[in-house]
Amino acid sequence: MITRILVPQAFENMEEATVGLWHKAEGDYVARGDGLCDLITEKTTFTLESEGEGTLRQIVAQSKAIVPVGYILAILGDAGGAADALTDL
Repeated sequence: MITRILVPQAFENMEEATVGLWHKAEGDYVARGDGLCDLITEKTTFTLESEGEGTLRQIVAQSKAIVPVGYILAILGDAGGAADALTDL
């Protein structure tokens, strides 16, 4: 199963965020509630917690990238899942 980690809308007028430090690396196991990365907005900086669990298959938005709300930050999946599944997103 593939889970997309998206930039959440942390407050009403939030339109974008800067990706800060990643706390997990590709290939790491991620449990629900684990801190994935820091997101920096004009109002606050916070650690994004995972809403899913699995292996961090791909980091889509690297540190220092400025991304809009709803953008895919990373992809979680089963450790043994097919890599082809990532292209279907």
